[in-house]
Parts: sequence; structure tokens; C-alpha cells
Amino acid sequence: MLGQDAQGPTAVLKSVSKLDNTLLSNGTLLNVKFTPATLEGEAGLRKLADFLRAFYPA
Repeated sequence: MLGQDAQGPTAVLKSVSKLDNTLLSNGTLLNVKFTPATLEGEAGLRKLADFLRAFYPA
């Protein structure tokens, strides 16, 4: 099925980061959905923070 990630959200970001954004003059959009259970509690918040840091390093 098109658009279905099979290797997880980090693999999606790794794949998207390969795009040459200079060719995309109007920008891009990437929607990533998580099940609520994935982000529950302190551990879930930590997972989300780590995920974002992997894509947007400080």
C-alpha cells in the first residue's frame, strides 16, 4: 500500500530527510501519526522527545 511505513517513524524521517528540499519551492508537509498508547506517560513523552531530537538536532 502506498504511503504506509513499515519500519517505524524514525525510518520515515530518515527517508524524508533524503529529499532535495531546494527542488520544493512551496515547502513540504509530513504527517506522522502515533497511537495514543505509544505516547502515554513519562516513557511516552521521552520517546516523542527522542524522536523529535533525531530529526531536529539541537
